[in-house]
Amino acid sequence: MIFERYGGWVLLHLLSEWVIRIGLAVRIPARRSPEATRTWLLLALLLPWPALILDALIGRPTYPGWRRERYAGLSAWTTLQARHVATTAVLSRPPRASQPSGWAPTLPRKTR
Repeated sequence: MIFERYGGWVLLHLLSEWVIRIGLAVRIPARRSPEATRTWLLLALLLPWPALILDALIGRPTYPGWRRERYAGLSAWTTLQARHVATTAVLSRPPRASQPSGWAPTLPRKTR
């Protein structure tokens, strides 16, 4: 009965909801904790239009500029550290302290 009266609009609405659901399922998991991803996906599956609006308003986690700059410099630092580790000789055990050959610890004698 609804398809006879509003056939094209109902089909358009259903298709648009599925396009939103699939699009948000691809977009949402990036840079989120598992709990936040689960919540967003549940909202997208149950209420796709409100989820789309909320995602457009508050959905993308962004980082402050100082943090992005710090992360960009991290790659160069890790490369430098990896080169240092690769060129440094690794000792199998630490060197022993130099001790005289006849050296032994002296313990106090117990007197009666």
